[in-house]
Amino acid sequence: MHRRDIIKKLLLGTSLTFGGGGLWAFETKPSPVLINKVQSNSLYLFTKVLQWVPLVDLPKVVQDLGFTGIDIAVRGNGHFQVKELKEKLPQLVASSQSLGMEPPILTTELTGENIRDMDEFLRIVSGEGLKHYRLGWVKYKSNEVMKDLNAFNSQFKNLAELHQKYQVQGHYQNHTGSGVGGSVWELLYLLEGILR
Repeated sequence: MHRRDIIKKLLLGTSLTFGGGGLWAFETKPSPVLINKVQSNSLYLFTKVLQWVPLVDLPKVVQDLGFTGIDIAVRGNGHFQVKELKEKLPQLVASSQSLGMEPPILTTELTGENIRDMDEFLRIVSGEGLKHYRLGWVKYKSNEVMKDLNAFNSQFKNLAELHQKYQVQGHYQNHTGSGVGGSVWELLYLLEGILR
């Protein structure tokens, strides 16, 4: 077996995050965003395992590994941070497009708590033709679970309005443990009145 084939199999087994349907996305009503869903034959690589690759070379490396798109960490310890978005995202998008790849998906630490920052982020992302990004994990702020879930629901409702405005979908990845979404039932409260 060739080294490249071994790397592909290792990455496929350990690093895939997005590859079609089954993603939690919230929006206020059906919109053209639904037409732009990640295609079912798309295969995205979460590039955290390739942080040693310079950003300019990343699309080609990901494509050579057999993937059709990049899921890139835009956060602390990622390829770059949200504050560098205006400078670095256009280069990444242009490089991906020149290779015929799917638009990148951004994995962030953003939670929608600061609506002005979210508006700016979504404006930039939308302007570059991106339709999907991943939110950061929401953490409980007190021992009053229902109070916190109601507050997060209000926060996500405001965020859903921005998603509608910019025609971008935010995805929330739940994890086991004590964070919000560690139990699937919490998502019902988080998304109440948002999903239809």
